[in-house]
Amino acid sequence: IYLCIEEILVNQSGLFNFFHNYVRTAVETSYKETCTQMRYTIIGYFEKLPDIKRKTEEIPYQLQQLQMWDKLSEFICDTTNFVQLISGLDRLETYKYWRQ
Repeated sequence: IYLCIEEILVNQSGLFNFFHNYVRTAVETSYKETCTQMRYTIIGYFEKLPDIKRKTEEIPYQLQQLQMWDKLSEFICDTTNFVQLISGLDRLETYKYWRQ
């Protein structure tokens, strides 16, 4: 599959994303229900990982995309998660999550 779509993907430090927003929008529109289910799967996967850094990079984003504000608040308010979030490179992201 990767070889078929590699031209529309960009690798950003090991994380793949779509090269153009219009491609992302088309995929999200076509697979909205599947995307929602996948977000829950992603959250479940990262919750089980011992790597707190990856956990705090991925879970808040997925919760934000699902608009699960109570769960996002619980995640951010957890002391271990909060310390990792504010000590990470992207404090602005943490601020954005908190505002929501």
